[in-house]
Amino acid sequence: MSGETDDHDLRQRCRAARLDVDAPGRARAADEVAQRVETLVRDRSPGRVGTYLPTDGELDPTLAIDALREAGWRPYLPVIGDGRSMTFAEWAVDSRLVANRFGIDEPEERSTSLSARELDLVLVPCVAVDPAGNRIGFGAGYYDRALSDAEDPQMRSSRPRPLLVGVVFDVQVVPSLRPEPWDVPLDAIVCESATIVTGARTWPPAGRAGTG
Repeated sequence: MSGETDDHDLRQRCRAARLDVDAPGRARAADEVAQRVETLVRDRSPGRVGTYLPTDGELDPTLAIDALREAGWRPYLPVIGDGRSMTFAEWAVDSRLVANRFGIDEPEERSTSLSARELDLVLVPCVAVDPAGNRIGFGAGYYDRALSDAEDPQMRSSRPRPLLVGVVFDVQVVPSLRPEPWDVPLDAIVCESATIVTGARTWPPAGRAGTG
């Protein structure tokens, strides 16, 4: 996103706002978001879903993932690599998790690691997001790179691209953000009070075959 100083200030404000959400508010938001995610993908065949483990006050997507598991989806968690690269490793119910260099747990078993392009749905954590699907994260660029790969501008894959869904608290939705050329907009935003279909990218066909 443009404006380094503005980005820093906005990150600080939105991080503080989500940290201020109290425990009852977090529980309500997690439940509402789980229901909204279920509804959003109801007409899609189960496949691979990229998700995250919450840190720094992020909304916890565990209830949403539990519901998707029951519906046949296979969850994957981010795995940090060299050069600020990020792939996704399968997160089975019995997967052993180990802390990465940021103290965030990720699957120890990496043989199942996939690029974002190989997923069908990605639940994306954000620091701030606008209704057009523009987002900012922590600023390290891991998701920027991963989502750029998911876009596949070189048409290296015949797979339909994954559905990108931002998961946030209401307080993280801001009126507008100015994207940089490399930013990949989200297809939808899910928060406790609304599901916003951004219209930023062509909506993938519903009900296409999953990956099993």
